[in-house]
Amino acid sequence: MEHNIIRGRLAPLLAALLLGLGALPMLPSPPLAAQPAAVAISSGASADFQRKLKAYTTAHSAFEAAANAYWSAIVQKRHLRNRKRRDHEHIVADDYVLAQPPAYTGPPKPVDPTAPVERVPPPVREYVPVVADFLDAARTEFGFVPRQPRDEIDYKRAYARVAAAAGLSRDRWCASTGSRSAATAPIRSKRGWNIPSPAPERSPPRLATISC
Repeated sequence: MEHNIIRGRLAPLLAALLLGLGALPMLPSPPLAAQPAAVAISSGASADFQRKLKAYTTAHSAFEAAANAYWSAIVQKRHLRNRKRRDHEHIVADDYVLAQPPAYTGPPKPVDPTAPVERVPPPVREYVPVVADFLDAARTEFGFVPRQPRDEIDYKRAYARVAAAAGLSRDRWCASTGSRSAATAPIRSKRGWNIPSPAPERSPPRLATISC
């Protein structure tokens, strides 16, 4: 019984205390010490950017003025030559702009430190097939793997054997490949066509051709 009386008297006091705490004003949080330093760094970077941008704009404006004058002279000289051609007049060297176009030699364009950084994805390079890819394709599509030649001469000898087996005559083959020359004189043996080794001083070995 006494506990109920004490609880009934304390309940209003606790409620008033909680309401009083809720009504107290919230104190502002103290400023962070790093914020002024960040502002100072940003201000300095912005001032340096403006200085570099002014120098770039001045130099690039002078370059644009010189470039515009140069290309305007190019157009005027071209019109002059066209008129002379139309009138059948002689064209001289003074009718051309003989100087090279001006090149920009000033400071580069600065990067704005406040601009968002653009993340450019790396370029996708197209895959270029190699010898192994062609060999795999031959195995997949035709069911065989061609024998790889040891060098270019070996390849040309195989080409000549296939051409002879297909009924292509030596003269016909030479006419189709344009191999008639003094450097590749006709050489024939009992086994068929031969390929002479070219002289080193006349052409490199890899440029050797089947003799005709």
